[in-house]
Amino acid sequence: VMYVFTNNTVIDKRARALADLREIIQQDGTRIAGDEMPYRIAYKDMQTGATLYAGGRVDPKAIVESEAIFAEIVQYVIEANRSAAAE
Repeated sequence: VMYVFTNNTVIDKRARALADLREIIQQDGTRIAGDEMPYRIAYKDMQTGATLYAGGRVDPKAIVESEAIFAEIVQYVIEANRSAAAE
């Protein structure tokens, strides 16, 4: 499991409550992605079934951000598989 924070326009990402939340999430060993997903219309559109590559509003920044987080998740899965195989 890897938790990915998304930009929340209501909570300042430097807020103490958010730091506390990160600590609680990590206490049980859950990883937090190195980058968070900022607010982008492209991500909002995905909630209605769109993809980052479809429609009239292709957002290259959103694609790069998504690919980076996906690569981090894949690396985590590869590490876990190698660790399990070594046991």
